[in-house]
Amino acid sequence: MLSTWVDAFGFTLLPNVGVIFGSQLHGKRLLVGMQLSKKPSWCPPNWVFSPIWTTVYTSWGLFSYTCDWYPIIKTAAYLMVPYLAWLSLASALNCCVWRDSKDKDDSND
Repeated sequence: MLSTWVDAFGFTLLPNVGVIFGSQLHGKRLLVGMQLSKKPSWCPPNWVFSPIWTTVYTSWGLFSYTCDWYPIIKTAAYLMVPYLAWLSLASALNCCVWRDSKDKDDSND
Protein backbone atom coordinates (compact mmCIF):
# COMPACT_ATOMS: atom_id res chain seq x y z
CA MET A 1 0.00 0.00 0.00
CA LEU A 2 2.83 2.41 0.82
CA SER A 3 4.39 1.82 -2.59
CA THR A 4 1.17 2.94 -4.28
CA TRP A 5 1.16 6.23 -2.36
CA VAL A 6 4.85 6.79 -3.02
CA ASP A 7 4.31 6.18 -6.74
CA ALA A 8 1.31 8.53 -6.84
CA PHE A 9 3.25 11.22 -4.98
CA GLY A 10 6.24 10.81 -7.30
CA PHE A 11 4.16 11.02 -10.47
CA THR A 12 2.39 14.11 -9.12
CA LEU A 13 5.52 15.87 -7.89
CA LEU A 14 7.85 15.15 -10.82
CA PRO A 15 6.23 17.49 -13.39
CA ASN A 16 6.31 20.34 -10.86
CA VAL A 17 10.00 19.74 -10.09
CA GLY A 18 10.77 19.98 -13.80
CA VAL A 19 8.95 23.29 -14.04
CA ILE A 20 10.76 24.71 -11.02
CA PHE A 21 14.11 23.71 -12.51
CA GLY A 22 13.20 25.09 -15.94
CA SER A 23 11.93 28.38 -14.52
CA GLN A 24 15.23 28.87 -12.71
CA LEU A 25 17.03 28.57 -16.05
CA HIS A 26 14.74 30.69 -18.23
CA GLY A 27 12.17 32.38 -15.99
CA LYS A 28 13.52 35.93 -15.79
CA ARG A 29 14.22 36.16 -19.51
CA LEU A 30 10.70 35.00 -20.35
CA LEU A 31 9.17 37.35 -17.80
CA VAL A 32 10.87 40.38 -19.33
CA GLY A 33 9.69 39.37 -22.80
CA MET A 34 6.10 38.99 -21.63
CA GLN A 35 6.15 42.31 -19.77
CA LEU A 36 7.27 44.11 -22.93
CA SER A 37 4.62 42.46 -25.10
CA LYS A 38 1.31 44.12 -25.86
CA LYS A 39 -1.37 41.94 -24.29
CA PRO A 40 -5.09 41.82 -25.03
CA SER A 41 -7.51 43.26 -22.47
CA TRP A 42 -8.73 39.78 -21.51
CA CYS A 43 -5.24 38.58 -20.53
CA PRO A 44 -5.25 37.24 -16.95
CA PRO A 45 -3.10 39.06 -14.38
CA ASN A 46 0.43 37.72 -13.91
CA TRP A 47 -0.29 36.20 -10.49
CA VAL A 48 -2.80 33.76 -12.08
CA PHE A 49 -0.22 31.93 -14.17
CA SER A 50 1.66 30.22 -11.34
CA PRO A 51 -1.35 28.54 -9.65
CA ILE A 52 -2.83 27.59 -13.02
CA TRP A 53 0.36 25.94 -14.24
CA THR A 54 0.82 24.19 -10.89
CA THR A 55 -2.70 22.78 -11.22
CA VAL A 56 -2.06 21.73 -14.81
CA TYR A 57 1.25 20.00 -14.04
CA THR A 58 -0.20 18.27 -10.99
CA SER A 59 -3.14 16.99 -13.03
CA TRP A 60 -0.67 15.74 -15.67
CA GLY A 61 1.15 13.80 -12.98
CA LEU A 62 -2.04 12.30 -11.57
CA PHE A 63 -3.24 11.48 -15.08
CA SER A 64 0.01 9.72 -15.94
CA TYR A 65 -0.12 7.77 -12.69
CA THR A 66 -3.70 6.61 -13.21
CA CYS A 67 -3.00 5.67 -16.83
CA ASP A 68 0.15 3.73 -15.98
CA TRP A 69 -1.35 1.60 -13.22
CA TYR A 70 -5.03 1.32 -13.99
CA PRO A 71 -7.23 1.11 -17.06
CA ILE A 72 -8.23 4.56 -18.25
CA ILE A 73 -11.19 5.67 -16.22
CA LYS A 74 -13.39 8.76 -16.34
CA THR A 75 -11.54 10.34 -13.41
CA ALA A 76 -8.26 10.14 -15.29
CA ALA A 77 -9.82 11.73 -18.34
CA TYR A 78 -11.38 14.50 -16.22
CA LEU A 79 -7.92 15.34 -14.88
CA MET A 80 -7.05 16.60 -18.35
CA VAL A 81 -9.92 19.12 -18.42
CA PRO A 82 -7.95 21.90 -16.63
CA TYR A 83 -5.10 21.35 -19.10
CA LEU A 84 -7.37 21.52 -22.12
CA ALA A 85 -9.08 24.66 -20.82
CA TRP A 86 -5.78 26.37 -20.07
CA LEU A 87 -4.29 25.23 -23.38
CA SER A 88 -7.21 26.83 -25.23
CA LEU A 89 -6.84 30.13 -23.36
CA ALA A 90 -3.04 30.15 -23.63
CA SER A 91 -3.16 29.40 -27.36
CA ALA A 92 -5.58 32.25 -27.99
CA LEU A 93 -3.50 34.58 -25.82
CA ASN A 94 -0.26 33.65 -27.61
CA CYS A 95 -1.90 34.15 -30.98
CA CYS A 96 -3.09 37.64 -29.99
CA VAL A 97 0.30 38.62 -28.55
CA TRP A 98 2.06 37.35 -31.68
CA ARG A 99 -0.38 39.15 -33.96
CA ASP A 100 -0.09 42.44 -32.07
CA SER A 101 3.70 42.19 -31.80
CA LYS A 102 3.97 41.39 -35.50
CA ASP A 103 2.05 44.56 -36.39
CA LYS A 104 4.35 46.55 -34.12
CA ASP A 105 7.49 45.04 -35.74
CA ASP A 106 6.16 45.70 -39.26
CA SER A 107 5.61 49.39 -38.48
CA ASN A 108 9.31 49.77 -37.56
CA ASP A 109 10.46 48.77 -41.08
